Amino acid sequence: MQTLEDRTLSVVGMSCGGCEARINGHLRKLDGVRAVAADHQRAEVRVLFDGTQTSLAELCAALTALGYEVQP
Repeated sequence: MQTLEDRTLSVVGMSCGGCEARINGHLRKLDGVRAVAADHQRAEVRVLFDGTQTSLAELCAALTALGYEVQP
């Protein structure tokens, strides 16, 4: 059974539309991710994901691996 979660993460280090595209493309490849909307002006990434296939910790780790800082 799917457990969809909708989270908005504060992300430091995005500076342009290219950053948004990079984050959107990378996170969409992860299992369970249904939608991603990065916004560099608000320093936020909104993610809709299936909690049975991925976790918030995995999403944060993916963002950190790209060089961005996720703040609680």
